[in-house]
Amino acid sequence: MKKKLSTVLLALAAFMSMTAQNLVKGDYGYLYCHMSDKGEWTAYAISRDGYNYQDINGGNPIFNPEEHARIEGGTRDAYITRMHNGKGYIMVTTDMCVRKSHKWDNYGIDLLKSKDLKNWTSVTFDFRKGMQNFCDAATATSPYKDWSAINRVWHLRSFKTFTKLTTPKLLFDWGYATIDADINFLKSNGLYHMLIKKEGGKRGIFTATSKYLTHGWSAPVDDDFVSFEGNKLTEGSSAFQLIGDDTWRVAYIQYSDHPKHYRICKADKYLRNFSDPVDIKGVTAPQHGSFMRITKNEYKMLQKWDKELKNKAK
Repeated sequence: MKKKLSTVLLALAAFMSMTAQNLVKGDYGYLYCHMSDKGEWTAYAISRDGYNYQDINGGNPIFNPEEHARIEGGTRDAYITRMHNGKGYIMVTTDMCVRKSHKWDNYGIDLLKSKDLKNWTSVTFDFRKGMQNFCDAATATSPYKDWSAINRVWHLRSFKTFTKLTTPKLLFDWGYATIDADINFLKSNGLYHMLIKKEGGKRGIFTATSKYLTHGWSAPVDDDFVSFEGNKLTEGSSAFQLIGDDTWRVAYIQYSDHPKHYRICKADKYLRNFSDPVDIKGVTAPQHGSFMRITKNEYKMLQKWDKELKNKAK
């Protein structure tokens, strides 16, 4: 997707050394936290097997997006993870609402925290405001001074209070546009693995690796990537490891067709050798999002909350 900000910010790098592997603690089910294709809000769905899901709140918003997205009122492309100490949850959303603005300009992000997956507090960072966003403003260069013709991936750190960010730094530059980076640390080989979309050129979801989270990223390989959709457009990948298994699943949106297809394919323990793509089941209007493994208590709590929300809506 075209973004006026020529960046895709890997926020929360303060937690990334832990959360790049999404703190795999859940042993009972999966939470799919995603933007709804019906609107620019955040929705939940839960699953026991990673393929067949049950909407929470009927696929409707889990919170009012306008309460957290203070720039445009839309919370797109939700990324959810556990906090580094396991006591709570973090979510990052793109603050953007195309149906209101009628353009693909993106000016900031929303950082959200929760203790229970239901009630969220948030801070919005509007990058048009420049220096006041950054804790090291004396040496900062506004990201708005680094315009380019291509989208590139940057990383930054957040205070635990979410009140300030460090200056964004370029994660890599392969000489062409890239968006929608998803990073996981793999115990199988001790490397960070990135799934990413190239803008232009060969279509598909590509992979790159590094020994280090914030530098040393090799260019994506061209001989082993998510290529099942041929010349159809794909983006928004998110990987999760199966419970009781060392293999992975990679989800992505194929948006050339109407209706779109949100797909999940298999990968081995090295996040390679992709195979067997299928459509996600049971989700109303799936779109770009992320997956988190959850415990039995979390799963049952979300089921109970779903019933409460439905009864409240009657």
